[in-house]
Formats: sequence, structure tokens, C-alpha cells
Amino acid sequence: MRSFLYLIFYACITLLATPKSSLYAQAFLFGNISSNFITSFAEDSQGYIWIGTNHGLNRYNGSNYAIFYAQKDSTALNSDYTSNLLFDSDQRLWMSNECGLCVWENNRFRHLQQVGFNPIGRILDLDRNSLIITDRKGIAKVNKHTLKEEVYFSKEGMGIIRPIIISSEQQIWTANTQIHANKINILNKDLKLLQTISCPPDVSIQHLMEDKQKRMWVTTDQGLLCYDVRSKKRLEIPS
Repeated sequence: MRSFLYLIFYACITLLATPKSSLYAQAFLFGNISSNFITSFAEDSQGYIWIGTNHGLNRYNGSNYAIFYAQKDSTALNSDYTSNLLFDSDQRLWMSNECGLCVWENNRFRHLQQVGFNPIGRILDLDRNSLIITDRKGIAKVNKHTLKEEVYFSKEGMGIIRPIIISSEQQIWTANTQIHANKINILNKDLKLLQTISCPPDVSIQHLMEDKQKRMWVTTDQGLLCYDVRSKKRLEIPS
């Protein structure tokens, strides 16, 4: 109990002694995670584990949790609920929440002031300048610097997409999950539709994964499928 009160006292003193302009960089330190309702996690280049929950963003150093909560400051976290976490090639932490897209960089948060791309299903790192995100109607290519949509892809009947991957050929493989998902759409980096693969009619696609042999593995509710990433031809499942 004494240690808990000491932590609260220390946090209050720290906040009072900190200029208002730098409050965005402050996080409360606790021995326990902010919530056991865990939605996502990711590891940064320093070995810290970032954990998204329904009540606060946590950074774990092996001993304590630094917990970030939403504040009104434009450089602070804009929502306590975090549903996706992704570190890009420049070690920026991207996340989605009920307010849309948010990024942690240079010890501060940056986000759109208005709600956009909500809710977000997945976040993928396309290249140094762009992200791929999915929302309730399709897929967007988003500029990392402006957080604005550059290109959008949608087809009739599309809902929140979760089976999606960027292949080694820099093509986007995805499947619709709103209805019975038995078609794979393959897009280029500008979200132009290159090809549609029709899987067996009685399957529903759950997940996509590429191996080192450039084979795309497709998990379905009826078992596994496999395709060549380059030719897009279906392969026999290795025995």
C-alpha cells in the first residue's frame, strides 16, 4: 500500500513540476497493467513491449508499466481504447482507436483532429511514405506525414477487412469478410485491382500468410489453400 501511495505522490509531484507544454511526454508508472482487456501488442527496437487495451496504452520495460491515457492536448493520446499497434520501418508506432488513426513519434502523439477511417480493421506498413489501412468499406493508402487518404479501394459488399497482407512482390492480397469470403483480390501499391482469385465456393477465408518460398497460404473454415505469389496459380498442399 505504501509503495502504491508513493507512486501516486511521485506522479503528482512530477506533473506539477513539468511545464504544460511538455505534458504530452509524461506517463504514469505502475507495477500493473492499466487493463486486463488486451487488444494488441508490439515490440520496439529498444525491447520495450507496447500493449494496447480498452483503457490506456502501456509500455512495459520488464519491471514497470508506463501508462498513457487520453488527454485534450493535441500532442497527447486521443483515446484510451487502442485496437491495433504497428511499428513501421522508421520505428514510429501506429495505432488505431475509436477516433481513427494515431502515431507516436518523437515522444509525442500525432493524429487527425477529426474522426477518419473508423473503425479500422488492420494497419500495414507499405513503404517509407505510406500505410495501408482497412476500414468498414474498403482499403485506403494513407500518407504517413499528413495522415490523409491518397487512394481508396472498395468493391460492392465489402466490410471490415482482416485477411490482408503485402506480399514480397509488393502486391496487396486481401479477402472480403463481410459475407462468405471465397475471393482473393490482388492490388498493386496504388490499389489498382490486378487480379481476383476465386477459391472453392464453399470456403470462407480467415487468414493469409506468405512463406520464404513465395507461397501464399490461405486458411479457411474448410482447411488450407496454397498459391504461388508470382504466377498466382493454385499449388498442391505439400505432404
